[in-house]
Amino acid sequence: MLSKWWWRFKMDRGSLWKRVVWAIHNNSRSWSFIPAKLSLAGPWKQIKKLSDDFEAMGINLELMFKGYPGSEKQMLFWKERWLFDVPLCEKYPLIFQLETNKNALIRDRVIEGDAGRELFYSWVRLPTSVAETDELDSLSVAVMGFEFGLGADRWVWKLEDSGIFSVNSVRNKLQHNVFSDLRLEFEWNNWSPIKVNFLVWRLIQDKVPTTMALTRRNVVVTNSRCRMCDEEDESALHLFGSCRVADQIWEFISRWCRIRSIFILELSDLANIHKRNRGSERWKKAVSMVTQAAIWVIWRSRNDAVFNGKHPNVSRMKEEIKMLGYMWLKSRVKLENLAWVNWCNFDLYALGV
Repeated sequence: MLSKWWWRFKMDRGSLWKRVVWAIHNNSRSWSFIPAKLSLAGPWKQIKKLSDDFEAMGINLELMFKGYPGSEKQMLFWKERWLFDVPLCEKYPLIFQLETNKNALIRDRVIEGDAGRELFYSWVRLPTSVAETDELDSLSVAVMGFEFGLGADRWVWKLEDSGIFSVNSVRNKLQHNVFSDLRLEFEWNNWSPIKVNFLVWRLIQDKVPTTMALTRRNVVVTNSRCRMCDEEDESALHLFGSCRVADQIWEFISRWCRIRSIFILELSDLANIHKRNRGSERWKKAVSMVTQAAIWVIWRSRNDAVFNGKHPNVSRMKEEIKMLGYMWLKSRVKLENLAWVNWCNFDLYALGV
């Protein structure tokens, strides 16, 4: 992901590419965490504008970084987050305006001498107003009380316990924010294909094109009845929850996986079946994969009924769910020692469960 380049820009100190980017995009008048001249087209402009995309999803990308200056003190004194969770240029805007060198390093302003720590500022004029002197006093107290590290300066990525950037942590954060905003509790399962995850995600938002969903969008539908049972109008909740075909599928899943009886009262229940049962994380992930396979098979059978006139065969659907789950585990989880007979009994010893 492009966010990785934010991390590399902070970590690759002294690298040629960083010096080139800095020479082209640095502007002392800019307060930006990552320098960029938006008037210049190119990939770096897209990398910088990534913060706007994250902001739209409720994530401040800059807040994911925390600087810990050591004996080198090569971080930007005013523009980088090291003393507080906000850069000093934002916390003390009045005296920052008086600074002659907006890109001053920490070592330019904080000197460790024989007499102890001293602060050296460079102003266009001395702070004179009450507000300016209050900011200066507050800053001086904070800097004098700050404990610098003994080693090299380092950056920490807040989304990882290790403090090291990972694309996976970004994906998890984005997923959490997007689905939390939608009031959904959807967990991406990489044991299932992407298209299956996407179907379940759309389903719990009631965005699959059932006949009732199409009617809400003013699409003319000649027959709104459920083609699986022909007993009610086809809504997503009916098709995957209360349809007698779906009932038989969920009863089969509960018996096969040896879990509690499955009741679908709202669409979000379809994504949380595994959470309502006790077991290890890998066991729950396997149950989640099976329920996703069931949803996929129900939807495919529904489409066969609508477009090909095929009557749903519940026994065949059950076997297809087993087969899909087995194939996904063998190919996506690389469980070469998982035997078909064990899978048919939902014996997950090969998973380490």
